[in-house]
Amino acid sequence: MDTASPDLQLYTMAHAARKQAATTRHRPTPPPQTKPAEPAWQAVSPTQIRGQRAEITAAHWLQQQKLTILSTNLRCKFGEIDIVAKENDVLVFIEVRSRSYAGFGGAAASINHVKQQRIIRTAQYHLLPLARRFFSNKVPPCRFDVVTLEQDGLKWYRAAFSMRQ
Repeated sequence: MDTASPDLQLYTMAHAARKQAATTRHRPTPPPQTKPAEPAWQAVSPTQIRGQRAEITAAHWLQQQKLTILSTNLRCKFGEIDIVAKENDVLVFIEVRSRSYAGFGGAAASINHVKQQRIIRTAQYHLLPLARRFFSNKVPPCRFDVVTLEQDGLKWYRAAFSMRQ
């Protein structure tokens, strides 16, 4: 026969609940994962691998043409610029295109007006930091070039498009 008062039983249950809550609050956090999950943007498709190879090939070729590579794959919310180079006192933004099939106009034709505007906006976004870093804080003249790699070889289109169109 249980002779404990209902108040004592209620107190005992409340005390046990508080004790459980206290141990839950002070439970140590688990250690961080030793290997973080790989972000989705690092997944590389065969097309991206071909594009990276084309950019590397173009960068090496441009260096042989006496351009100084300042940066590659400049990204911002507006887009990406494949190669940023310096030729004498001119800042050159270079888009690299590669096509294994020359149909639909080939690699050069794939840089339509929308793509050009995206490249221009990205260049404007990065222009001041590049000028600060490589041109003693003076905004240099800029040029937009295109390098295409197709079955018939590499072609360099100097001043392929401009900001004023």
